[in-house]
Amino acid sequence: MNENRRRFLTLVGASSVGWLAGCGGDDVGEDESPNPPQQITTLTPGAESGTQDFGESVALSSDSSTIVVSDSRREYDTGAAYVFERSGDDWRSQQRLIPADAERGSNVAESLAISDDGRTVVVGAPSIGGADETPTERNGSAYVFERSDGRWDRQAKLTAEADSEDLFGISTAISGDSSTLLIADPGRNADAGVAYVFEQSNESWNRRATLTADDGDDQDRFGTGLSISEDGSTIVIGAPGVESPDVTGTGAAYVFGKIDREWSQQTKLVADENSVGRHGSAVAISSDGRTVIVGADHVGDSREGIAGFVSVFEQSDEEWNQTATFAPEADGNGSIGSLTVSDDGGTIALGAPDGSPGETSGSAFLFEQSEREWRQQATVTPQDSDTQTIFGWSVAVSGDGTTTLVGAPNGSPPERGGSGEVYVFQ
Repeated sequence: MNENRRRFLTLVGASSVGWLAGCGGDDVGEDESPNPPQQITTLTPGAESGTQDFGESVALSSDSSTIVVSDSRREYDTGAAYVFERSGDDWRSQQRLIPADAERGSNVAESLAISDDGRTVVVGAPSIGGADETPTERNGSAYVFERSDGRWDRQAKLTAEADSEDLFGISTAISGDSSTLLIADPGRNADAGVAYVFEQSNESWNRRATLTADDGDDQDRFGTGLSISEDGSTIVIGAPGVESPDVTGTGAAYVFGKIDREWSQQTKLVADENSVGRHGSAVAISSDGRTVIVGADHVGDSREGIAGFVSVFEQSDEEWNQTATFAPEADGNGSIGSLTVSDDGGTIALGAPDGSPGETSGSAFLFEQSEREWRQQATVTPQDSDTQTIFGWSVAVSGDGTTTLVGAPNGSPPERGGSGEVYVFQ
């Protein structure tokens, strides 16, 4: 996967950096916890050859017993997903997931998703042969793997329409109960974007809906960010390319709900008028579907600090209201590239892969809500911090918010420099 594809996915590397005006104040507390999470282990691909971007995507089961890590550039961009299972206080490599039809350039595992119980994993492969099954038509696919008797087996291959060079599978999501999958293609229809809903019935997956924004337009990149509630009834989809009448690239997120088995758009979420910066580059939703977190990877000024911001929206009496807007407080420059939220919506992890303490070494930030106020609990960096590791490219948290994963695709395990690492904090 080349750098342009990677930046299309997460929209990291904004053209400006800065602290969002008013991000402190009443929306976020100032003091970090005196007992921040500690790094407890580091996951690596081992000594095998061919790994290049291990940690590009990460996924974590609700109880933190199962970890899945991607490397879509392994073996000439064939790609693979790595499953780790907890054993005592550590996680051990269990199995590598590679579809049988994967080949060079397939970019398997460019996106990942995992069910709450850790028994179902979705692996996106946006450059593999899709609906027509021909190697020249790389319109993308997604694969569902399930664990049974300690072994992972492929259950399904999901595809969309056979349009060459689309990006089906570049972003994926699964409901906590594993009943519903969401696979996006933000490159479809002149980058307007589309997302597909698949539901499981009698051990097979069937496409139930095709979602687009009611006001969708070219270059919106609808589907860049995806998230689904635990029961699969509420979906949030980011579209960072959406433009307002007066400002380019403000971005938006869209909430869809399912009523009587039919999906419809409930609302469009936009940040307040002072918060400009590709809103919707990353999204997350709480387990009950009533709290939505929307990330923007930069702001429209050039002040020093971490670029971008997070908006929190909550549903009350069928209405969605923006209840908080904040950004990390940190030295140096960088931009928000990834985010995730705990099941109850009370813990948020953000990754800033090109931020301090060193050039593109990156950081991650943990925020917690207490008495309706969001507080920056901790700034997380690896013990072996080095330059250009892009620590924070991917993040994941457990259901209770006590375990955090942070991916560093350019990290350097001793046995193979620069192939990537994933750090586990508790």
